Amino acid sequence: MYKARTMMLSVIAMALLIAGADSISCKTCDQITTTIDGSDSTTGTVCNAEAAADCTESTDDVCVTETYSMKITKDGKTGTQVTKQGLCGQASLYTNIEAMQTSLCSSMNTKLTTAGTTFSDLVCKVATCTTDNCNSGFIARISSYLLSAVLAFSLFVLV
Repeated sequence: MYKARTMMLSVIAMALLIAGADSISCKTCDQITTTIDGSDSTTGTVCNAEAAADCTESTDDVCVTETYSMKITKDGKTGTQVTKQGLCGQASLYTNIEAMQTSLCSSMNTKLTTAGTTFSDLVCKVATCTTDNCNSGFIARISSYLLSAVLAFSLFVLV
């Protein structure tokens, strides 16, 4: 009886692990940091471990970090501005990172020019990764699927 129950729990844990293999949790944020005269100002959703969220689309299989940096002039003073966006994405859309960066820079250039922002030296970077919260800089939490794997392994050892 004990072995049968243990085996059933192991099968359930393994099924959970397999079913969740495609799920991913990523940092989702939109942080803008402006530095003028040595003073930092941050707006938007801060990109940290607390910004982690489960990706809701079943096709999301990568975490994405888009970073835009530039020199800006605001109220007659010059400084830098860095925009960091964390999001869920589809690996198939990020197969050519250089082309994606060029496209994002072109789009951001148009937005900034249309808004009348005085800027120069716009640099755009895109990075992708494939493990939970890999774009947060922290391991923010233990995945329930990892927990299932550990449980399944433990149960097999006990049998």
